[in-house]
Amino acid sequence: MKQKLLLTSLLLLMLSGGLLAYHPRLWAAPQDVVVGDGTPASCDSNALGAALSTDGTVTFNCGPNPHTIVADTYVINGAIVIDGGALITLDGENLRQIFLVQQGASLTLRNITLAHGFGSSGPGGAVWNFGTLLIQDSTLRENGTDTVLAGGALANDTTGTMTIQNSRIEDNSAADGAAIYTRGVALTVTDTTFRNNFVRAEGGGFYGGGAILQEVAGDGVITIQNSTFESNLSNPAGSVGGAIALLTGSLTVENSTFVNNIGYGGGGAIYAAAGTTTTIDNSVLRGNRTSPTDGESNYVGGAIYNNGVLSISESTLSENQATDAGAIFSGGEGSSLTLVRSTVNGNVADGGGGGLLLFPGENLVENSTISGNSA
Repeated sequence: MKQKLLLTSLLLLMLSGGLLAYHPRLWAAPQDVVVGDGTPASCDSNALGAALSTDGTVTFNCGPNPHTIVADTYVINGAIVIDGGALITLDGENLRQIFLVQQGASLTLRNITLAHGFGSSGPGGAVWNFGTLLIQDSTLRENGTDTVLAGGALANDTTGTMTIQNSRIEDNSAADGAAIYTRGVALTVTDTTFRNNFVRAEGGGFYGGGAILQEVAGDGVITIQNSTFESNLSNPAGSVGGAIALLTGSLTVENSTFVNNIGYGGGGAIYAAAGTTTTIDNSVLRGNRTSPTDGESNYVGGAIYNNGVLSISESTLSENQATDAGAIFSGGEGSSLTLVRSTVNGNVADGGGGGLLLFPGENLVENSTISGNSA
């Protein structure tokens, strides 16, 4: 009898609006939103902006053909997934950044293209990330920044974590870090191609990074797997790292290819500063070079310039070129090179060290082939 009275009292309390009454939507539950009603005209920036106002997954119904949406700058404060279905391009018109991801927020971009984003007040032409950014099966092309800003396509700032999978990052430009500028917690790249990204000469680039720059203000971890860096350029005479400039933190490269990158100031493919750690395994570095712009400059490390701790295994360095150290330069206080089960062949230096140029440091070359280099 007491149990029956208790249940009856609870029911009356709920129905009368008491403390146990149900109040719907006390929080914003994630929602799946479709932008568009099947026509291109229904898919515009206003419709996308409205869809992004609530956490959840955003997809598109804009018709059967590829469709471009002229984008605003969308500020992400929650947890958003955007799937373009391999038909949608968000275009910043070379006027505005496309996404700003706040600290604590997350954005997943899937099957979408970001083009012509422009960072005028901060780094990252397409996306400026302070949160968690995941990019899958997407293309970032022809994005850029204002004269002195970095991260032509993407900027991974202090609290940011960025993961890129199976994507293409092409034809982006910036003063430094032509594709990606990072000083965040971690950057992980798998199955992705970086092509024709370039550090602009007018930026006065002191650093460089034709594809990626890890800046001195950060101490993050970069991991590159199964990826290709081709024909990226760090252009001004003083800028370094035709593909990657690592100024702090660590870099791990596995099963990847660096081909025909140019680092004018040294490190045709990779530049690693003092205090950094670089590990390269089962990778190919071919046809990279430095490119001096005057008769007195001495730019070294056709493939790699290292002042930190460098370990290379099961890799091939061939046909790279520099003023000195056609393939690898390693030296400086605290520096070291470990080269194991690798091949250094057919590299050219105008001065000394056709294959390797090693200055005082802790160096080990083991079970490797060094042949056919010229200086």
